Amino acid sequence: MRNQLQELEKQLLVDKDNDNDNDNDGDTVSVITNANNEWSETETIQNLLSSSSPNNPIATSPTSSLSSSTTSVASRASTCLRKTKMEYVNLLYALSEGGIAKTLLVKITAVADNGGDEVLKMVGDKLNQIAKQFEVCLKFNVITNLKLNDLSRDSLRYETDESLAVNFAFKLYQMPDESVSLENPRYELLRQVKILVPRVVTLVEQEMNIDTAPFTSRW
Repeated sequence: MRNQLQELEKQLLVDKDNDNDNDNDGDTVSVITNANNEWSETETIQNLLSSSSPNNPIATSPTSSLSSSTTSVASRASTCLRKTKMEYVNLLYALSEGGIAKTLLVKITAVADNGGDEVLKMVGDKLNQIAKQFEVCLKFNVITNLKLNDLSRDSLRYETDESLAVNFAFKLYQMPDESVSLENPRYELLRQVKILVPRVVTLVEQEMNIDTAPFTSRW
């Protein structure tokens, strides 16, 4: 099984390189066009555990990367996407190795904006193929144009008896705080997520600070 996982990792990295060569997909994933993007395409992962196993929350890692018009940021975006693809694969592998995969329904809900839904659907297709190999029941959903104010259990399409985990995928560091915007979208996002009462919140960030006012601390 470990050898199979390593082969899948190689395949995903090759797929990403081919995507960049053919149509620059790395520049279209999770595109943030302005600082007023309310949702910032934060992704959520739903029901990592079914109601039959409520005492074993499982945290996962992010699924999307940031993108920009500059070459340097686009390069980081490509790296982030590669990493997050494998983190999903590692999650599916861990579930299969733990012997609990057959008792679970794993739902992954990704919120897309600015035309990123097609890319996320391709990611979902790839993950579904891998999930079948690991004998894990996976349901990948893509929701488009979900505004922050509309964030709710209903809009994310999960039941009240399902466990919810929220993943911030390289997003918070680029969301303006109160020193940049009076609306403070970063705080508002965290507040809205807290209302959902998730069982697990995961956070992965780069060592960068571009969401505060001072230029020197941003660059």
